[in-house]
Amino acid sequence: MNNSEEKHGHHWIADTNENLQVDKDMIVSIPARGLNISWGNDCRFWKFVDAPKDGSSGLIFLDAAELVQVNWLEVRGRIDLEHREKIFSPWKTYEIFYIIKFKNDAFGWDACPISLELKAPNGQKVKRSEHFERYNKKSSEDWHHVFGGEFSTGPELKGSRVNFAMLENKTSYWKGGMILHGVQIKPKNAKGLLA
Repeated sequence: MNNSEEKHGHHWIADTNENLQVDKDMIVSIPARGLNISWGNDCRFWKFVDAPKDGSSGLIFLDAAELVQVNWLEVRGRIDLEHREKIFSPWKTYEIFYIIKFKNDAFGWDACPISLELKAPNGQKVKRSEHFERYNKKSSEDWHHVFGGEFSTGPELKGSRVNFAMLENKTSYWKGGMILHGVQIKPKNAKGLLA
């Protein structure tokens, strides 16, 4: 583990704010290692694998998190906007995308919807469900940019924070074969990312 990671119970704790990268279009990229993944430090459930170097996912990180098997899916992230005033602007709307793909032998995704949750800077909570089996039915080479919600900033960023999560913990169904490369946050209507 490096300094930004801490073993804590069944969670793998990482500091989202220390791992992000920003490109010239102000698109923020967070690697899988920069997210809090339940059971992420246990290789029976998750493992880190080499990521493609061809840029096909839209991310440049060297590795990705492969879900071996879980029946409790929980991936969380957090951005403290006030410490990122050179990246985020007041009075602007941003979108969050999870960058994922599925192996040929992926399983369990047709049994239950995945909950994508977001807590905006104003405290508003947004929740939507997504059926991942539609992505699983596509080629194992295809990366998918799954919309995780959007948030708007107010007149100032002081004290502003965004929390986001990808969850499925209401059933006992086992799921596996998903590869999570990371998360992207981009200004709404910005170029450079296909949803």
